[in-house]
Amino acid sequence: MASGISPKLPLRHSKEDGFYEMHKEASEAIKQDFKMLVLTSPGERVMDPQFGVGIRRYLFEPLNGNTFEIIRSVIISQASTYMTYITISGMDFADQGGQTSSQNTLYIKIFYEIPSLSDSDFLELTIS
Repeated sequence: MASGISPKLPLRHSKEDGFYEMHKEASEAIKQDFKMLVLTSPGERVMDPQFGVGIRRYLFEPLNGNTFEIIRSVIISQASTYMTYITISGMDFADQGGQTSSQNTLYIKIFYEIPSLSDSDFLELTIS
């Protein structure tokens, strides 16, 4: 019998959890859902063509303050529509070493809170 909240992606077989490895904590499942929201392109999800940020479409745009502001507003809008249980508290467009996003590589770190769990975390992505 499966024991957990949702399957971990990518799917992997697990004898412990049932057929697939499962998230045991709500905060882990929320982080995965948030990552999927940011990486999914609008029109990619069946039956909901508005779902997704489509972060990859910004790779070949000028990576400057204007583009970052557009990305920021799209992420906030999508999260407020599809993930009403989180609050975005900040975003940085640089990697751990402080290197700013460069041509055809986008570094983004999104800080968010989960008020119902009294928890906070961040999602860090490098898109190239």
